[in-house]
Amino acid sequence: MDNSFRNHSIHHLRNFSADKEKFDYSDYSILYSAQSEIVLYLHEKEIKVAPETFFFIPPGVEYHIREQYKNAFIFTFKKELFIDRLELMYQITNGYLFKNKEGLAIKNEFLPYEQIIKYYYLPVRKRGVNKLIRKNNLINFIEFILIRIFISKDPEIEEHSKNTHEKELIERFLFVIKEQQQFNFNMNYYADQLNVTKRTLDNAMQAVFKTTTKRYVVNKALEQAKKMLEGSDIPIKNISIELGFSQESNFNNFFKKHTGLTPRQFRISSIEEEDLSYIDFKN
Repeated sequence: MDNSFRNHSIHHLRNFSADKEKFDYSDYSILYSAQSEIVLYLHEKEIKVAPETFFFIPPGVEYHIREQYKNAFIFTFKKELFIDRLELMYQITNGYLFKNKEGLAIKNEFLPYEQIIKYYYLPVRKRGVNKLIRKNNLINFIEFILIRIFISKDPEIEEHSKNTHEKELIERFLFVIKEQQQFNFNMNYYADQLNVTKRTLDNAMQAVFKTTTKRYVVNKALEQAKKMLEGSDIPIKNISIELGFSQESNFNNFFKKHTGLTPRQFRISSIEEEDLSYIDFKN
């Protein structure tokens, strides 16, 4: 199945096969070594990652794993995964964790291995747990680790509190998005709502999110559409209306353009897809 439309993925290194599985180098990547020492190849350079370490790899950097490791894993994500979390998204795109092309190792002093099992593994091991619950549990895990590291480790944390004007404007923009629910793909509409020019809004978006206003709105609309398609049996026509599309065909074209699948194909694939499998910590 083509997973290009996903905004996150997880690779378990216990059963990892370099011949079959490929990492998405365009995403942000975090290796968690768990109880193993990992040999990671970054630009073909061998790097040893100590046990109980998070290793952060920025987008665009190629890396490889050539062996299998008990319990360790790599998860990748696009920044849009945290599109509703302004400060966290700002830290991901501007903070120090993903700046180094050689990667950055941070010792896990935040969440002991046993607690990862208790709070993020065991709750989703029960048969019949909803796939969305599994996904949200993984997102919560990523968010917890990132926030704890940013708060306690980032030497530039005060620097990130600057750009106050831009951040205030974006906060207002996010409020408009949240309150109106429906999406408008003419960015002048949002600029008018905020009493600024489109250029001012775009400049603020670049400063905070390193993206354009339209790209943000598109990603937000796609994220909302995916949640509704995966988590409900609401007719696609009703979803298209709720998101602000005048016709179902317009929504179909929009969704397929950005994901490669029609809304119906996406819904079917999400039903047929196997539940997200977590690490086997037992052996």
